[in-house]
Amino acid sequence: MIEQKNTSNLRRVSPRTRAGKEGFTLVEIMVATAVLALLLVSLVQVASAVADTWSTGHSRAERRQHGRAIVDFIGRELRSAALPVHRAVLSDKADLQFVLNPTSLSGGLKNPHALFWQAPVATDTSQGALAQVGYFVHWDGNKPMLCRMFINPGSSDYLIYDANKIGSWMNAGITNAATPAVQNGWVGLFAEDVVGFWVRCLDRNGQPIVQNGGAGLYDSRAPYSSTVDGVTTAYEAPVLPFCVEVSIVTVDSRATAGFDASTKAAVMEVVKSPGTLNAAAFIEALKTKAETRKDLLPVLRSAVPYQIQVYLENSP
Repeated sequence: MIEQKNTSNLRRVSPRTRAGKEGFTLVEIMVATAVLALLLVSLVQVASAVADTWSTGHSRAERRQHGRAIVDFIGRELRSAALPVHRAVLSDKADLQFVLNPTSLSGGLKNPHALFWQAPVATDTSQGALAQVGYFVHWDGNKPMLCRMFINPGSSDYLIYDANKIGSWMNAGITNAATPAVQNGWVGLFAEDVVGFWVRCLDRNGQPIVQNGGAGLYDSRAPYSSTVDGVTTAYEAPVLPFCVEVSIVTVDSRATAGFDASTKAAVMEVVKSPGTLNAAAFIEALKTKAETRKDLLPVLRSAVPYQIQVYLENSP
C-alpha cells in the first residue's frame, strides 16, 4: 500500500511571495514602467530643447553671415560711386548724381531711406561701364524685403542723361524693373526679411552732412560745408560725402511669417521714427516698444543689426 502524505500542514505560499521568488509583481512592473516613461519624456524634452537651441543658434549664425554679405556687397558698389566728368553743375542739364531719399520717390519705398547713384559696375559694357544702382526696402503686404535697382547703360530705363528726366531718373522703371511683383518674376529682390535700411552721409569729421538745397536728404548737386578743429571748409557741387554709413536689420523668417497688419505698423513706426538713426538705434527702440507689445518679442529676439562705413573713392 502506498502511503499517502499529509499535506494539510504544508505552509501555503501566497502569490506575492511566489512572485517575489520568481520575479517582479505586476504592481512593481507598472511602477517601473511609469518611471521609465517619465524618464523618456524628460529625455525627449531635453533633446527637443537642445535641438531647438541648436537650430536657433545655427539660424542666427547663418543670418549673420548673410547680413554681413549684404552690407559688404552694397559697400563694394558704393565705394566706386561716380561724379560727372565736367565739374560744373548745371541745374538744367542731366548728369550723374548721388542722392539719398530723392523727393521724387514714393514715400512707401523710404523705410526709412533709399539711396541711388552711378558706379562703373555695369554687367553689359557695350555702351559704357556706369550702371544706375539703388537700394531700398519694399513691403509686399506684410513681407519686408531689400530691393536693388540695377540698370545697365543702354537700357530703356537708363535715364540719367535724359534732359526730360532731370532729378527723376532714380524712380524711372522702379515699379517694373526693381520692385518685386508677380508680373516681373521678382526682379529686384535682393534679400528677404530686411525690415529697415538706414544711410547716413558723413563728412571728414564723421559728422552727418547738412545741405541747403538739393532734392533729398543728400544730393551731390548741392554743396555742403564741414568744420574740423574750428576750421570750416566749403565743398562745391558736384560733391560726394566723404563717408557713407549703411546699416540694415534682418529678422528671422519665422518671425516675419507671423506679421499681421498691426505688427507691421508697429515695426514701421520704429523704423521711421526720427530717433532711429541706424540699425543699432532700431534695436534699442524695439526693446522699449516690445515691453508693451508682446507680439514684437519674436521680432526682437530674431532681429540682427549690420552696419558698415564706406569711404568713397571719389570723395573730396
